[in-house]
Order: sequence, then C-alpha cells, then structure tokens
Amino acid sequence: MDLEEELEKVVNNLDKSLEDIRKLYKETVDQQAYYDKMLSEFYHLFESGTFPPKIRKEIDKEFDECLKKRRIHKYILATLTSIIMQLKQKGADLDVSREIKGKNNFKPEILIDKFEKYKKYITFPIKK
Repeated sequence: MDLEEELEKVVNNLDKSLEDIRKLYKETVDQQAYYDKMLSEFYHLFESGTFPPKIRKEIDKEFDECLKKRRIHKYILATLTSIIMQLKQKGADLDVSREIKGKNNFKPEILIDKFEKYKKYITFPIKK
C-alpha cells in the first residue's frame, strides 16, 4: 500500500471514529436524561404517598436498579466528555452539543404505571 492509500485509510477511519463518538455521546446523553427523569419520578412517587412495606420494598428495588443503570451512563458520559474536550483542545471540533430543556411541571412519563397502580397511596394530585 502506498502512502496516499495509507493516508486515505487513516482519514476514513478517523472520520468514522469521530462519527461513532458523536453518535455514542448523543445516545448516552439521551439515556442519562431518561434515568434522571426516572429518578425524579421515583422521588415524586416517594414524596407523594405512603406505601405498605411490601409495596415500598418493591419500589425501592426498582429505584436501586435505576440508580445502578444511571451510574453506568454517568461514567460513560464522563469518559466521552473527557475525550471530546481533549480533541477540542487540540483543535478538532465534533459539533457535539447538549440540548438544554427548561423545567416543566411534574407529570410522570416513565413510571406512569406506578403512579396509576399506587394512586390510592398518593396524597397530592399528579397531572395526567
């Protein structure tokens, strides 16, 4: 393989790697937002009602699982952010941006079934 072919191969691989980083970053940000929203909904669920011990244990187990998955995505996001910042310091721009969303009034989007299932234990109204 001559030098021109070698250069073309390296450039193509680099372009693909940068695209993969952009894609993985976006997916990770979306997953992180999903688990953040789920945690928020768990907090609202906990704050809005008093549950019998058996139900609370079930909810706590799901809450703990959510925390574990969120931690994994936070680690991946921190790693990707570090890579992106290092590339930007060297002059490479990935065109990666985060969407900033405003605060909305509370309405469950992920744990809808939990709020519906345990509505008799919830002491304040939840928007539907």
